[in-house]
Amino acid sequence: MYTEIELWDLMWSGMLATSGFFLAWAFLLWVSLRAANIAGDSDNMISKVAVTAFCLVVVWQINMLVGQVEWIVNGISGAFVALQSQGTEISSGALEMIAVANPGAAYNYMPDVVSGIFILAILVMQITTIWMKK
Repeated sequence: MYTEIELWDLMWSGMLATSGFFLAWAFLLWVSLRAANIAGDSDNMISKVAVTAFCLVVVWQINMLVGQVEWIVNGISGAFVALQSQGTEISSGALEMIAVANPGAAYNYMPDVVSGIFILAILVMQITTIWMKK
């Protein structure tokens, strides 16, 4: 079994890997908003459909990253629970993480409320820029 410090290190390694992907998708989010602005000014229906598809992919991938962060936290908090059940004393930070997470929960595509509002706001900004008349 891992020690607590190894579990914290494992969690931060996972978060670091996820942050690299987030930076790439944040850049592509910016690209999608620029493309939406350009497509919204155009009468080209193929362009509008293609940019809409691109925007949907970007939002879906950001949603997947939000789910991955939650999954990492839930997995590590589940490992903290297992460590504690073996009689190992864990820190107050680990206990707090267990309290706010869902230890051992499976990967979930549904974001929490705050993340869901953020993702929907991005989607509304993209789609309305493409399809609503100015």
